[in-house]
Amino acid sequence: MSTVHGIIKDVFKAIGQQSKKVIKWPTPEQQRQTAEEIEENCRLPGVIGFIGGSHIQLSSALQGEKDYFNRKGFPSIQLQIVVDHTLKIINCYTGWPGCVHDARVLRNSGLYHKSENGDMFLQNHFILGDNAYPLRNWLITTFKNLGNLTRQQLKFNKRLSSVRQNVERAFGHIKGRFRRLRDVPLHDHKDICTMIYAACILHNLCVQYNDDLDGYIEHVDDVHPNQFPNIYQNGHAGIVRRLQLVNIP
Repeated sequence: MSTVHGIIKDVFKAIGQQSKKVIKWPTPEQQRQTAEEIEENCRLPGVIGFIGGSHIQLSSALQGEKDYFNRKGFPSIQLQIVVDHTLKIINCYTGWPGCVHDARVLRNSGLYHKSENGDMFLQNHFILGDNAYPLRNWLITTFKNLGNLTRQQLKFNKRLSSVRQNVERAFGHIKGRFRRLRDVPLHDHKDICTMIYAACILHNLCVQYNDDLDGYIEHVDDVHPNQFPNIYQNGHAGIVRRLQLVNIP
């Protein structure tokens, strides 16, 4: 069994070495093209992708640590992805234990730091997320609904949530196709992350070669099980950009 286990780990590692070739941030021209295609669907200009998080369930908490138990009570490791309108993953980040807030996962990712430095997005281009994430000029989120939203704000939330379903569909495809991600039996943190990255890479190859994704889709009800209110302050530039988008008919 140990020999089989070692071979499986080697396969995951070999697949993982292809990550930079398969999971790539879009070039400026690709960002323009993607934004145009998404705008045709949702009438929101500048959108190049959708961010979301889901929990990869573990058979047991690593070394018995309580931090791996999320709000729903099962041990997990977080997976954060950004997908485009074709469900292709353009950025992924994993490794944080299940109890950690989605916003904290984002704040510790390379995506966040590079985006804050202005190294990722064309001017006036951005990704969409829900209000578990901080509002930034490159990350536009829904309004938190406390019963006081205007009709325009409610309409904006509905529009954004509708197109954001792409990231939930992507998680459904990943977990539906790679069923082992529903209950990972590995006990080494590095091995688990390598396995998750391998699944993301294979998912992108399926998208690239037009494999039948919907035949494997699984309903995912553990997207954001730690979805507390955003714990970080919203950025002024993000507030201004969202107000501009709200006023689009």
